[in-house]
Amino acid sequence: MIEDAQQTEEMGGRRRFLSGLAVVFLILMAISLVEAWPQLPDELPMQFDSNGTPSRSGSRIELVIMVLIVTLATLPMLAGGLWVNWMRRHPRWINMPRKTEILSLPPERQAPYWELTAEFMAAMAAAMSLMFLLMIRGILSLITLSPPNLPAWAVWPGVAAIVLVMLIYLPRLITLPRRLIERNGASGRSG
Repeated sequence: MIEDAQQTEEMGGRRRFLSGLAVVFLILMAISLVEAWPQLPDELPMQFDSNGTPSRSGSRIELVIMVLIVTLATLPMLAGGLWVNWMRRHPRWINMPRKTEILSLPPERQAPYWELTAEFMAAMAAAMSLMFLLMIRGILSLITLSPPNLPAWAVWPGVAAIVLVMLIYLPRLITLPRRLIERNGASGRSG
């Protein structure tokens, strides 16, 4: 039981760190746009082919809309703790491995699963914010530095961050319910 509480506390610290990182990336994205705004032309590259060559241009308002959409899409993930509490109260709306068995565990035994879910949401928010920060900075570099194509650093690190988050968290989210159930069975037999 102490191990579960300690593990949950550690995950809470990681969740807070990842949420803070996502907020920093969102703020940097907004600052980048505000700083570049006076130099932005009316039309700028907004869509790119696989080589990073601009394939569609759009107004600078589209860039503002992109920042707003990313921010609005990230905020629910940053509120992972709120979502997790909602999911716990309304389990019929969620799909998770071994749902019935997990939900039958005492709340303190379920806590590591819910905290890991909230941590995953914060990690995805951070990765998504990084990806769009780099894309915005890459688009702005096309205007200010005039490279012929969108730089690779504007795309691949963000995509890699999202893939890495999924590779780290999804296996844990799938296997943790079984471990919690088995641990509860073992502690139930020993008590």
